[in-house]
Amino acid sequence: MSIKTLWIILLKIIGIWLISQSIVILPYGITALAAIGSYFDDSFVVMLVITALLGAISASYYLILKLFIFNPHWILRKLKLDKGIEDEVIDLNIKQETIMVIVFVIIGGLVLIDSIPYLIRYTLACFQEELLLSEDPNLKWVIFYLLKTVFGYLLISENALIVKFITKQQQKVLKDNTSDSQ
Repeated sequence: MSIKTLWIILLKIIGIWLISQSIVILPYGITALAAIGSYFDDSFVVMLVITALLGAISASYYLILKLFIFNPHWILRKLKLDKGIEDEVIDLNIKQETIMVIVFVIIGGLVLIDSIPYLIRYTLACFQEELLLSEDPNLKWVIFYLLKTVFGYLLISENALIVKFITKQQQKVLKDNTSDSQ
């Protein structure tokens, strides 16, 4: 395995980690934007700003996916991470896909470890509040942590499918880049 391949794997790991961690932040951001919007009596300008902010957040997710996961070669070239060390080889007989599978299992396990206690906590709180108040303000958190738990489970169980998709997209990007440079 060359140093270049190691950098590509590390950049993909960083991208996967950034996406998995930012999914947790998204509901808080949307809630904060909605609270800001309700504070200003739903004026058109405020809604336009909120829409622009949500668009910027979506664009940043797309950019992280595009650069870190599907096209890490671009970051490698721009930051010149492999400059001067292209001839060095690290003796690891592990394929890139195998390392990515391991990363998905680890990240999926971390997501499950993080989400299951909160899912149980908010589910119990919903049952307790439903008995006392007949209202359910924690239901949105139960749904969120249920989705996060399912996301973690899918990262673990469908890791080969995800790695195959990423590899296919990366080969497509590399093919496009080589045809553009010729």
